[in-house]
Amino acid sequence: MKLDRFLRIYALSLHLYPKTFRERYREQLLDAARQAYGEREFGHGRLLLAYLRDSLGSGLWERVSTPLRPLHAILLTGAATFVLLAMAVGAQQIVRRQADIKPRQAVASIAVTLEAGGDEHILEPREEISDLDWLRSDHTFAAIYNPAGEPIAASATLHGAFPHPPSVIFPRIRRTGRTVITWQPENRVRLALTVRPLPNGNYIVAGQSLLPFERRESALRLSFAIAWGLVLCAAGGLFFRRSAPYAPLR
Repeated sequence: MKLDRFLRIYALSLHLYPKTFRERYREQLLDAARQAYGEREFGHGRLLLAYLRDSLGSGLWERVSTPLRPLHAILLTGAATFVLLAMAVGAQQIVRRQADIKPRQAVASIAVTLEAGGDEHILEPREEISDLDWLRSDHTFAAIYNPAGEPIAASATLHGAFPHPPSVIFPRIRRTGRTVITWQPENRVRLALTVRPLPNGNYIVAGQSLLPFERRESALRLSFAIAWGLVLCAAGGLFFRRSAPYAPLR
């Protein structure tokens, strides 16, 4: 490898260092590299790799050790905030969609049973939705409603009666095709419902408590809040720290 190419590549790697460092020590570093090149008759490729590795490690360390400028601190904090916010929203959406998996499976299973000749009596009330143990569990309930939205049969009750979502949602679901909704019949009861219209005008509904998923969302929000606080602390530390004076190269 020729000397000019060797120095040109090494000079490019010096951009890994902060600008202040480069302005002060660039020529000294290039002179040292030129001298090391002249002391070797061969192995210049390995020598260049060693210098590039040193530039990568030392350059990044010098950048981390240099206090951030106000604009850089703001950009770093803003970028980290945007990334964390996007991750939090995405994670929240994923957790919410997980609440629709078991109700969707239950609706599909009941639809197959009905198509095979079964009737509404396959559903018998066995659980109470308002019970705290049920709300904390991953159990699902299913129900069948007539075209007017009145319950025909259900596998669970709400305060002793069949769950009865607002009747207006059923024609809207058939019209819009949106089959996943959230229903809150009372303050502490929030349910993820999946609705499937049937050819005879009836509807199959299956639901699951959102409480376990909301707890996961709360834990995720806390984790992202802690991560954001650490980002602020790191950015503040890099901004307010004092930079040590550069020691002359030997």
